[in-house]
Amino acid sequence: IKMKTANIETRIQEENKKGEALVQTPYFNKLVVTDPIILFPDQWDRLSKFSKEVVSAGEQTSIDDLHKEAEKEGKPFCWTQLAARPLEGPALKEAVKGAQCIVACWTKVDDETLRSPGLEYIGYWTNLVNHRVNVPLANELGIHVDYVPDYGTSAVASQTLAGILGVLRNLPKELKMT
Repeated sequence: IKMKTANIETRIQEENKKGEALVQTPYFNKLVVTDPIILFPDQWDRLSKFSKEVVSAGEQTSIDDLHKEAEKEGKPFCWTQLAARPLEGPALKEAVKGAQCIVACWTKVDDETLRSPGLEYIGYWTNLVNHRVNVPLANELGIHVDYVPDYGTSAVASQTLAGILGVLRNLPKELKMT
């Protein structure tokens, strides 16, 4: 199964790279990342190819730093929630000034910000956007709003089923014996 999964992941990565090659780079003059986004260095490099200028408006952090922060808390954690430090108000308006593209997760893009001159695209790396941006107004203004549909849904379902099967087969007890 691991080999099959690795082959699928490799094919997906290859397809993503083909798709990226089709995009005229740099596509945007200014791309603003409003929230801390957990990307590896090669992913930041790929993102930077889409714009002449990539501005990280939110304080960026690493997975290692988030993990240390979660260990201090001593409880289960979600990396994106630990990193949630959305921009708002004047700080948001200043950060996105002159941007054609906004990449966000927790930041709510208000109607005034939507009317920023030159804004063309807002991409959320979460599955729910209607409470974070006025999608009908964005459409009316010609701004494309994108998001990740069903973010993590199949992974959560798979993990839940695996956990249920593990409990039914008494795996926690069996693992303690090894």
